[in-house]
Amino acid sequence: LEGLNAAATQATWTAFEPIPTLASLLPLLEQCDSVQLEIKSDRPERLSALIKALRPLLAHHHKPQFTLTSFDKKALALARSLVPAFRRGLVCERRFADNIGHALRLDCALLVYHYRLLSAERIERSKKAGLEVSTYTVNDSNRILRLREWGIDSIITDRPAYYLHLQRKHNR
Repeated sequence: LEGLNAAATQATWTAFEPIPTLASLLPLLEQCDSVQLEIKSDRPERLSALIKALRPLLAHHHKPQFTLTSFDKKALALARSLVPAFRRGLVCERRFADNIGHALRLDCALLVYHYRLLSAERIERSKKAGLEVSTYTVNDSNRILRLREWGIDSIITDRPAYYLHLQRKHNR
């Protein structure tokens, strides 16, 4: 990865920008309370290798709290069997009647919904089932504030500095 140039796809970036590895980011992540790592793979054997590689890398890091997330229920089931101590989260991009049930059957601690799927009632139902609730990818300040009013636990955004500014402004 470090040999690839992330700037190659950005017309305004002129300098070589290596893609960081997770190992190189771990010291920077220690200032975070929690981090969601979304796992994806095109083949089951690669998925297994990825999860096994995460085990020694994350095993001794108590801060931040890592949660392995995925849309793929098979990936989460595999993560449960290979690294049962790691937290898991089910990512939901569609409205299914039993997202909460799927998450609970996979021993997930977190449900991650696309923001358009959320309502105050859905957040409340998820929390009553014992799940934390996160949402992705929210960049609109009004929507961020509404989701916070509804009791969202975490928000994934492309604008983290702006989100932190909003959080400080509205926590006074």
